[in-house]
Amino acid sequence: MLCKLLSASVSLFLTLIYDNDINITMRIKYLSLGLIFSLFLILAVTAETDKEWQEANGGWIVVKNSHQYNTNTFQPCPGQEGCSGYPLHVEHGVCINVVAFADPDVGSKWTPPKDNIILAFDCGYPSGWNTANCPVVTEFWVPAGTYSLTEFTFVSEVNPGDPDYSPCTNAWSKPTSNAVIRPGDRIDFGESIFIGSGTCTAGGYPCPGTGGLSSGRSNIGGTWYMGGPYNEGMACQIIQEGDSLTFINENGQQSSGRFIDSSTIEATDWENGLKGVLSSDGNRIDWANGSWWVRNEPE
Repeated sequence: MLCKLLSASVSLFLTLIYDNDINITMRIKYLSLGLIFSLFLILAVTAETDKEWQEANGGWIVVKNSHQYNTNTFQPCPGQEGCSGYPLHVEHGVCINVVAFADPDVGSKWTPPKDNIILAFDCGYPSGWNTANCPVVTEFWVPAGTYSLTEFTFVSEVNPGDPDYSPCTNAWSKPTSNAVIRPGDRIDFGESIFIGSGTCTAGGYPCPGTGGLSSGRSNIGGTWYMGGPYNEGMACQIIQEGDSLTFINENGQQSSGRFIDSSTIEATDWENGLKGVLSSDGNRIDWANGSWWVRNEPE
């Protein structure tokens, strides 16, 4: 539709500027208006094309914040001392810890958020962004894939002007969880501000760091269960340290392991290298010997 409108507008303006009944001054005016209008339409077509590409190749993580800057009272972590209990600056955020891209080519072209953190500042924050509206809403596009995410509330005291006082800061975080983002998805973390709930970390954000995302691998560490075809429901375990894996089966037997790629793993000590394929949601491993593990205990 926009392309047709662009073509029609260009034809119209060309007709006007070459009309012999229009003087040179009016032709220049029409040409200027035509160029401006055409540029606007080109930008609109580009934006529409970009949006379509984003919807076809990923989704959005959304965080919101309705806290009013410089209100409420600071609550320290257990054992955190020397705080004055000043009013608060609050940030609602999500750490991207690990990601396994559905399409590594799309992932390689993606620019992650600063420090791998998606943030929404509180309403009225003096040097923030988009804080005129309340709640503040941040929408960040991410490629399709499986993400390890940690939601948190970061809190800082607002110093009333004491040059000798360093404001206390901390972050309250929920347990890390996996999320599968498919084309067109929106994962909305809402505007929930949780202070005094969850794990408290004194200091900065409760995220792994400010470098590249950890290995681009799924977070598969933790308890798994035999899904079948035998010993169904018996507990297994995966210990993950970066790309290094240790597998413990339902009988307590161990194997070292590794990622072959973002969706394929290998237990190197079993069956001369037993390979497994991760499901797209990261909750099932299909082993080459016909057995499978699942994250949730079979009912």
